[in-house]
Amino acid sequence: MKITKKDLLAIVITISLVSVLNGCQNSNKSKDQTTTDKETSSITTKSVDEGTSCNTPKLEYTLTDEGGVMVEKFDSKITDENRYNQNNKVYIPKTKIRYSYKYVDTDAKEYLFKATDIDEDGLWDLNDISKTDNKTVSSILITVLNGLDSFKNIPDYNQTIIQYDFLKNDGTLAHQRYKTGVIENEANIWMHPARTKNFRALELNPFPFIKKPYAIGNKWSWKMSIGDFWSNKNWKEWKGSIKNNYEYEIIDKVNLETKQGLIECYKIKSTATSRIGKTTLMAYFSEKYGFVKLDYTNINNTKIVFDMVEFIKYDTVLDSNRYNL
Repeated sequence: MKITKKDLLAIVITISLVSVLNGCQNSNKSKDQTTTDKETSSITTKSVDEGTSCNTPKLEYTLTDEGGVMVEKFDSKITDENRYNQNNKVYIPKTKIRYSYKYVDTDAKEYLFKATDIDEDGLWDLNDISKTDNKTVSSILITVLNGLDSFKNIPDYNQTIIQYDFLKNDGTLAHQRYKTGVIENEANIWMHPARTKNFRALELNPFPFIKKPYAIGNKWSWKMSIGDFWSNKNWKEWKGSIKNNYEYEIIDKVNLETKQGLIECYKIKSTATSRIGKTTLMAYFSEKYGFVKLDYTNINNTKIVFDMVEFIKYDTVLDSNRYNL
């Protein structure tokens, strides 16, 4: 049988398509493969897709243990400012999460905080929870930011940037914005708490933190030094540095009643212990929404409780009108 030029062209096109498809399949297989070395602090080599095309370059990284928290480590040649965001499932850039909160004193009386003009001790006043006004701090908004923002000047910074906004009833800011970080990857999610004004007391508490496997009975720990910059007569004063030792355990899986309806959450019991005392955090974590409820017991036995009331994935139409920010 005589093969024409047209037949040869069809064969070449077919072979090329097969090669491209196989290349994509092999690429997808390799990015899903994970290996764990339990003998060292460095585990897992992963590829983060920058796009959907199989020809798009991948960002390779390793997971390393930094004091009990697993963080992504990239080659120094990779400088993409979104490298710590691209594999996030919950804390995706431009996502917004809004929380209500309450402060509970040692007599179980509930308050919100009130932004005052005179601020002698660096803290907000207490406002009876049933008597709010236009100066009451009514909610806390977390916004996940693109890139590294001002943290790009810190050479080893390895977190997704989040912004805390403290909002009054009319949606305006009660205080300047506060930026910090969250670590999210296939091994764990670890987040800085709100730490402005009265929320500075939370520096002594366990940070929101969950580690895989997400299973009842899973336990883990980490530790951190805290300087006397965080000392305050309203909760605890000390001199020099203290070392907090944190212990965590997933103790239950529950359906939590929220403003968003019932949400399936892992319940995480945690403690922080140092030479100046003990604090606790009972956290409720959803694989879809992140930390849904945070119930802190502070160093002076007061409490601060956060409840998620809104989880907003970025929408170009809604986002510009939803908050006056």
